[in-house]
This record gives sequence, C-alpha cells and structure tokens, in this order.
Amino acid sequence: MNDEQRRHQERLGRVRDHADNLADPFPATSRGGLALAAIKEIITEAETLDAARVSNTSAARQATSMRKDARVALRAQITALNKTGRAIGIDHPEFKDKFRTPATNLNDQDLLALARSLLQEVTPIKALFIEYDMPADFLETLAASINRFDEAINQQNTGMGGRSQSSAGIDAAHARSDAELEKLNAAMLNKYSNDPAALAAWKIAYNIETPQRARGKAGVNNPPAMPKT
Repeated sequence: MNDEQRRHQERLGRVRDHADNLADPFPATSRGGLALAAIKEIITEAETLDAARVSNTSAARQATSMRKDARVALRAQITALNKTGRAIGIDHPEFKDKFRTPATNLNDQDLLALARSLLQEVTPIKALFIEYDMPADFLETLAASINRFDEAINQQNTGMGGRSQSSAGIDAAHARSDAELEKLNAAMLNKYSNDPAALAAWKIAYNIETPQRARGKAGVNNPPAMPKT
C-alpha cells in the first residue's frame, strides 16, 4: 500500500479493535453493529488486494529483469545474422544488403517484429548460413529467444496491470469505508454521549494519521465535537 492507503487501513484497524473491545458492544443488527461488520469486511478485502498487489509487483520486477536479458540475447543473435548475411552477400550478390538491420535503435515491439521477419526469411536458406559457421541450431535458438522475449513482455505487462488494478481496488474499498465510518461514529457518539473517557478513546481510534506537513490543521477527519454540558 502507498502511504495514504496505509494510513486509511490502519485507521480502519484501530476503529475495529476499539469497537471489539467495548464492554457494551453494539448489537449485530443495530446500525453501529452493521457498520462495524462492513468495516471488518473492507479491511479483509483491502488486505487481500494488497497481497495481490505485492505478488504482481514481484512478478513485474522479475519479468523486467527477464525482459532485459532476453532483449540483449535477441539483439546479439540479430547482429550475428546481420554480419553473416553481409559475408554471404560477398559470395552471393543476390543477398547483398538483404539482412542489414538497425537492431540497436529499435523499440521492443519493432525488435520482435524484426526477429520474426528474419526467422521467416532465413529459414529457407538455413544451410547457407551454416556454411558460414553459424551453429546448426541457430534458428531454433532464435525462435526460443523470440518466445522468451515475448513472454517476458507479456508477464511484465500483466504484473504491472495487476498491480494497478489491486491498488485501484484498495482505493475503492477505502472509499466505501468512509460512509461506514461515519455511521459508526454517529452510533458511538450517541451510545457513549455521557461517557467522556469512552469518547476520548474513540476519538483516538477514529482519527486518521496525517503526514507531518499536514499536522497542525485542525479538524482533519475528526469526529464532531460533543457539546459541553
């Protein structure tokens, strides 16, 4: 979770723990009890989403490393085909400049397209490349590199998308909790209107932690003050 999400989640946890430790708890069917139950469900939902966010972040990070390695390997193989193709063009003018490729200045999608194109073009004349001491399995190696690079790109995109989706889900869950917090706050103020100590403890639980730069601003997410009697 980011800092804002963490503060909101910790606030929900404080509210839940405070309500669970009340000597006179809210009946389950009361508005306070229903709001508390909803808050507990939201806490669990946000925790599940955060676990998914962490997993997706890890997957995206791993895929980023795989993508980098696969890119380097694929460019090296394309360069080898380029150089060998130039040599072939000396002895076979019909192939002159056929395999010249700007592999170092291509984005990843263009690099993939180039590699697939080369795979198709070289396959019919594989034996000619082997005559110039290319490994016998160089096309199989190229095909494997293409698949590995494509898979790394897809995994990275999936991980990053899942991370964003999980984070958005946490925000949505926390947004729903605001109404439940307000209802629980009203119930708490009414139920303990004659118990200043209980209300003081509730205020600590209900307040949301604010960043250092925002402290000192009065009234930030505070429950309404009770009138003095």
